[in-house]
Amino acid sequence: MRLKRHRPATQVVPGKSGRPRLPGRPANDHGLPAWYGDSLMLRRVHAGWSSTELAERLEVGKSTLLRWESGGSAPHETQVAALCKILGCAKTAFSRPPKIV
Repeated sequence: MRLKRHRPATQVVPGKSGRPRLPGRPANDHGLPAWYGDSLMLRRVHAGWSSTELAERLEVGKSTLLRWESGGSAPHETQVAALCKILGCAKTAFSRPPKIV
């Protein structure tokens, strides 16, 4: 049986799901930073897409899209390219934290 290692947090930031996240640290086993899913969700909402509409357009399940936004999994490179095309952003848009204005 494999045990999960628990890292004590010095500064905890609540994520969308209410689970604590460490700022600037990987939120999952995919090596993505904690803000990656938040950036995806903010861009989707700003572009006026519902999660259902965007999932249908990408030909993935709504649960898959929601897992990407929560940090539970990561989209494939081809899916990132499709996301950027649909949301009207550069491919590098998900390589830095979102700016909230």
